[in-house]
Amino acid sequence: VPHFAALALWFAAAAEALEELRKKYRGFKPGPSPVRCWPHHFDIAILVALEKGHAESARAIAVGVSPGDGYYAQPYLYVSAYPKPDTENLPPLPPGGRWHTKDFFGAVATGIDLLALPDPRAGFDKIVDAAFAESLKRLRVG
Repeated sequence: VPHFAALALWFAAAAEALEELRKKYRGFKPGPSPVRCWPHHFDIAILVALEKGHAESARAIAVGVSPGDGYYAQPYLYVSAYPKPDTENLPPLPPGGRWHTKDFFGAVATGIDLLALPDPRAGFDKIVDAAFAESLKRLRVG
């Protein structure tokens, strides 16, 4: 039961942060999805659609928190652009964040890395802001 309580806290914190991001990104059209738990990965995320079109080909950026998976055995934040852009010459991310390029492209920050920051929530926001901006640039939006 303690493990489920810890996971519930991660999801609650993620839901709160993602709701704030939905408001922040509402200017993009068609815009951000509701905060959802996506059953194929059991992550909680929003998908910011950057253009109209077929869901499998339209440019979009996902921002979410995974409870952990085969890549990271702990909860982690991710910001992932679709379709996968060029991953050459990626700029450094704010403290706690790093680029993941194997099998999927995105910025990630593990729970341990976020919790090690002086202000984990501010660190979360800085990583998301930097990764989202870089994703827009690489998807050639704006």
